[in-house]
Amino acid sequence: MTGFYARYLIIGVLALATVWVTVPELKKQGSLPDSVLALVSGDREPGGMTSDASDGGQPAAVTELPQGQPAQQAVSVETLPANSYRATEDQPEQPERTPEVPPRPAYSYAEPQPEPSVPPQPAGPVYDWGLLAETTNSYTSSGTSNGKLSAGTVVERISTHESSHGTLLRCRVLRQQRWGETVYVPATAVIMFAGPFVEAPVEDRNLLVRYFLLRGKIDDRSSTLRDRAVRANPHFQQYQAAAKALTEFTASSKGLIERRDAATGLEKSRLEDDLRRLKAREAQILHNFRQAEGPYKRWRSRNDDGSAAIAGDSEINAWENEMMKLEPRVRGMVSGL
Repeated sequence: MTGFYARYLIIGVLALATVWVTVPELKKQGSLPDSVLALVSGDREPGGMTSDASDGGQPAAVTELPQGQPAQQAVSVETLPANSYRATEDQPEQPERTPEVPPRPAYSYAEPQPEPSVPPQPAGPVYDWGLLAETTNSYTSSGTSNGKLSAGTVVERISTHESSHGTLLRCRVLRQQRWGETVYVPATAVIMFAGPFVEAPVEDRNLLVRYFLLRGKIDDRSSTLRDRAVRANPHFQQYQAAAKALTEFTASSKGLIERRDAATGLEKSRLEDDLRRLKAREAQILHNFRQAEGPYKRWRSRNDDGSAAIAGDSEINAWENEMMKLEPRVRGMVSGL
């Protein structure tokens, strides 16, 4: 066994001696690359690292062979390529660069959003709006009178109904820029427009409201002047009382006839007796009315019924002049005006 190790030791010494002799000769002849010479001679490597392990760098060549591997298998200097380290020498390592970040703008803005293809729907129910073209009576859901509404009043139609008063529109009324009570008004007194009031062009709706408000003012003022002329008639009070009695008698007779026609048996007989008593009063009621009507109409035919007062009224004249200026534009929005 001692002879086996001694033989390999001698082979290793001879190999090292061969390198020791060959390297100076190659260095003289210039056939050995500088990079290889630096590795063998222990000079500093091209990348700045020394082959001396004591300097903290990595050794430039393998100095220790694995156990049991022949020394002839060690890397020979002749097998190293001539440009093993040339790339490192020609292109020195560049320091790592920090990527540049563009400066942020001092302002911010919102990205433009595409226009929606369908306009947003208003919140709540959508009603068509309208204007009262004239001063008119309004009614409750039971059909009783709820007072008058002036021309120019803004409403929104909720529904349409048929009644004894004709076609009525169930509407909500605009009061002080708020939707107020719900009433029923004759359809013939309302000019309707498509869509909710808040979506109508402000200039157009203000123009329409002003125009019909002026019309309402003229109607109300004219009615006041006519009523004043009527009450100036000395026969007005007697005529008014007779006319009221006749109206009440007619309504009572109509109601009693309807009840009798729907009744049977004893109830029908009782209602027929009531009708006979009521019929006996009819002649006197009609006589009183005709007696009061004659003098009333004769006086009225000889005196002003209010027309002259209306024609000479300064307020009515001013309102009519303003209406004339607005009318061409209103006619473009309201057909058949």
